[in-house]
Amino acid sequence: MILTPVPMARIFLVTLAGDLPRATEVLGHAGIVQLVPVADLGPWAQSLTWPEAEALAAQYDSLQRRVGAILRALTLRSTPPAQPVEIEPHRAAALADQRLAQVEAQVREIEQRERALDEEAHRLAVAAQQLQLLARLRVNLEELRQLEFLYFAAALVPEENLERLRGSLAGLPHALVPAARRDKAYLVFAFTKRELAGPLEQALQSAYAQHAELAPDLSGTPAQALRQVQAREMALLQERGRLEQARGALAARWRAEVERIAWLVAVNGAAVEAWRHLGQTEHTRLTAGWLPASALPEVEATLSEALAGRFVLRVSPPPPAAPSDESTRLQPPTQLRNPAPARPFEALVTTYGQPNYHELDPTLFAALLFVLMFGIMFGDVGQGAVLAAAGWLLTREVGLRGNRTFGWILLAAGASAMVFGALYGTAFLTEGLLRALWFEPLSNPTYFIQVAVIFGIAVITLGLALNMANALRARDRVRFIADRRGLIGLWFFWGAAYAAYTLISGRPLGTVASLLLVGVPVVLMALLEPFLGFLRGKRWPGFLVIVQSSVETFDTAVRYISNTVSFVRLAAFAIAHEGIGIMVFILAGLVSGVGGAAIVVVGNILVIGLEGLVVFIQALRLEYYEFFTKFFRADGTPFRPFRLPG
Repeated sequence: MILTPVPMARIFLVTLAGDLPRATEVLGHAGIVQLVPVADLGPWAQSLTWPEAEALAAQYDSLQRRVGAILRALTLRSTPPAQPVEIEPHRAAALADQRLAQVEAQVREIEQRERALDEEAHRLAVAAQQLQLLARLRVNLEELRQLEFLYFAAALVPEENLERLRGSLAGLPHALVPAARRDKAYLVFAFTKRELAGPLEQALQSAYAQHAELAPDLSGTPAQALRQVQAREMALLQERGRLEQARGALAARWRAEVERIAWLVAVNGAAVEAWRHLGQTEHTRLTAGWLPASALPEVEATLSEALAGRFVLRVSPPPPAAPSDESTRLQPPTQLRNPAPARPFEALVTTYGQPNYHELDPTLFAALLFVLMFGIMFGDVGQGAVLAAAGWLLTREVGLRGNRTFGWILLAAGASAMVFGALYGTAFLTEGLLRALWFEPLSNPTYFIQVAVIFGIAVITLGLALNMANALRARDRVRFIADRRGLIGLWFFWGAAYAAYTLISGRPLGTVASLLLVGVPVVLMALLEPFLGFLRGKRWPGFLVIVQSSVETFDTAVRYISNTVSFVRLAAFAIAHEGIGIMVFILAGLVSGVGGAAIVVVGNILVIGLEGLVVFIQALRLEYYEFFTKFFRADGTPFRPFRLPG
């Protein structure tokens, strides 16, 4: 049944300690068992935890980081070997540690030299910038640094602080020479008596000056020093080229070995990570997990062949569904099984939450309703065709990769917009090019609003029906009957809808009919659930419990009304779409020739982009808040089986 997840079975596999690597290979290559931590099985399993597996996992975490660093440094990648890797964590870890240490020493030597070259290149670049500013000066740098009686400082002073610096130095014997200007700052030379170095430095600090070291290891004039710097920079480039050659030679020498070790660490690391979930005794290992019930015979047969019958496999069905206000750690994972056309829409469902194993999968309903609501709000043959074409290109990964799922959704939404565009007689914001097969939204707004409200009533009714179906699947008769989204809630919702219809049509119901359709279900929703909760083991409902239930019932009634009214936006956006079209063509009519045509084209592009996005969001909002909230608990966990790399 496609509306329900894949049936799961819970397994308990006991193997001998020596057979665990082979059993891990079987389960890992099958890729159909989701492991359950032994600690989650209950208090009886707490003594079975396996500390050695935790220590091994930490060791492999370190190895994987080291392997990753080497692969990045040598621009290598991990590739599967010709022969499958055996699971031998202890031996593999020792071998990997030994081999990696040899490679790391050589890689580290190259990286240290590269860092030294980078630091030297940065220092030379700074020195070159400073010397270029002083290139015209005929000053010997070494003499400036070795003044006997004067203190000398070179600093970059912000342009706006130069006068402040002069004012700070006004009472101090000094010489201040602006040597060059760069980026709204002056490179200045400041001289004073050596014993007055402190006050000079304070003045520079108050002007927010930055010291500029004038190439302490260079001599001669700035022009001569600049030529020395440029010569060193050329030498650094040659040295970097030699290091690149050394790195390439190192990669060629160690490629096969490093890639083999990387794969060895990846496979054994995945196995050890899985072992963290297992339990252990002195001679055995316990594996617990979930797998699709249909795959059980295949797994059992493969284990029998691999382990020669040296294992015990116990299978149990999933536990029953927990009540709506409870959860269980042993809830089965959920593997959806939708037909291919509906699978892209699983993304819309899982964005809201993962379906619970015991509830119906809403993907088919979500897909149908989303496509319908998008088309209703964005009915336009031409613009829908553009969206459909864009979706088709995304499914073929033309221009953008990794967006195939969204492409299929966009393709379906665009096709729906085309269908409703034909029903409305609208193409590229233009009415009259096509004959409306149903009606024109702008000409029949009242009728459209009525249709939208009826559609909303149908959607909410479907949500309540799905909630009752989930209750029956869980054998929760109380939820089926007394839940505010159950049978009594449906009674109230339909009663209130019919009462509103008769009131609007001028034929209001009598008192008795109003009480039966609206009053009785409201009272039952307020009182029945607390008392049935008492029958399920909760305490006797006191006055405060009744008051709380009454407030919640009032909130539910208001939500039913507001949820129904929310569907009016289906008509509102469709009418607004045509209204925008009229505005675009009015503006185009004010401009003759090519300008008018350009306004029409730009208007269509803006509507496709902006209004298309808004309608997409509104369709999701209606689906999430008006539909999903009626039945979808979304507290499941996705099925993620254990797989070994390869």
